[in-house]
Amino acid sequence: MRIAIVIPTLTIGGAEKVALNTAMTLANMGNEIHVIVMSRRVDLEVPDNITLHTGLHSIKSISHVIKKIRPERCISYMERANLTAAIACRIAKVKHYATVHTAPAVGFRMRSLQNRLAIAFTYRLLRVLDTKVICVCKGVAADLKRMYGIKNLYVVPNFIDVEEMMTLAHQENHSQYYDFTYVGRLSRVKGCHIFIKSLALIKQQLEAHNIKVAIVGDGPERSFIEDITNKSQLSGIVTMLGAKKNPYPIINNSKYVVVPSYAEGFGMVVLESLALGKKVIYSHCDFGPREIINDNFRELQHLGFSDPSVNEDTAIQQLRSIIEKEIVSETICEQHVLIEQVASKYNKEIICKRLLEILDK
Repeated sequence: MRIAIVIPTLTIGGAEKVALNTAMTLANMGNEIHVIVMSRRVDLEVPDNITLHTGLHSIKSISHVIKKIRPERCISYMERANLTAAIACRIAKVKHYATVHTAPAVGFRMRSLQNRLAIAFTYRLLRVLDTKVICVCKGVAADLKRMYGIKNLYVVPNFIDVEEMMTLAHQENHSQYYDFTYVGRLSRVKGCHIFIKSLALIKQQLEAHNIKVAIVGDGPERSFIEDITNKSQLSGIVTMLGAKKNPYPIINNSKYVVVPSYAEGFGMVVLESLALGKKVIYSHCDFGPREIINDNFRELQHLGFSDPSVNEDTAIQQLRSIIEKEIVSETICEQHVLIEQVASKYNKEIICKRLLEILDK
């Protein structure tokens, strides 16, 4: 099958990695894949068996290249591409499938007014066009149906290549060991400040047990995170490592990964951490981390804490309590069991076959 994939950028963000990994797997399964990037910025390595088109930021330019490619199907990732591709594919007379990786009710609420209006228009347009919408989890699908009346909904979770994860995790020799690690964009919705504020409440215990914490990521809240870290006198405990193209050696050298988000459509860092046999401390936010743990990793359910989008102070206190308990009495989990569960439940070939079945409809 000839498939076009439209995405705004190919940087080191979660949705971009998912889009490229999907493109690579579909190409390796014998499909002809074209990736259309709306910007000219491409930070991720694209293999030779995928045709790359960049700098196509308008409806006109995308519809033109889609007409030239003549794909049987077109898949779009992220809101801007969903809107642009919906119209471009209508013009080019190509079947369009939008994907949604963000928790609509909570995640979109934290965007700017301009973004919220554009998102609302996009999903109402998808409803009018009766576009097939592929969601990363059941909660996202339920939100889209309730908020926008979209009915043509399918659930296809993200996948992971455990062997590739292991290879990347051992690609660099990272000698520093961390007890607790945060990996993600430093934006409010990701909740890194929740983590830092929790640590500030137990500074003496952290120092007494020589606890080391890593923050891997960058974004608009970096200065704020650095400021509250310094004001809480945590600079000797918390190390800011910035964004990493390959954060997996750091995850592999960590005991726990903390995911304190206000909203997560899926939460790839949860799956990536579990694939390396790491325990995940996670918020009960909408939706991904909660669904992943509740459905397949119930032995880690006690590491979940209150949704910060409901009550930030409660989330901070519960996260503090979990960290305190784990410092004193660590949860024992068989690493190989976590890894095997990820490999069986989130297998890339099985999930991409499911995607192809939907594209055939």
